[in-house]
Amino acid sequence: MKTGAQRQLKDPGALTPYEQQIWDMRQQGLTNGQIGKAMNQLPASVASRIKVIKEKLELQDALRMVG
Repeated sequence: MKTGAQRQLKDPGALTPYEQQIWDMRQQGLTNGQIGKAMNQLPASVASRIKVIKEKLELQDALRMVG
């Protein structure tokens, strides 16, 4: 489990344009394979990036709940 110090190192509100594009495609219901094909990436790369995106978004939601 991550410590509080490690969590604070991330900027949860800052999705890169690349991450935002992946997230938008995911929200449209596309699979990792479909997103990868559209972005010329391997599905495993897309899955890895989605994991990072979800971590950022979860932290953002947690910060909203505290504030």
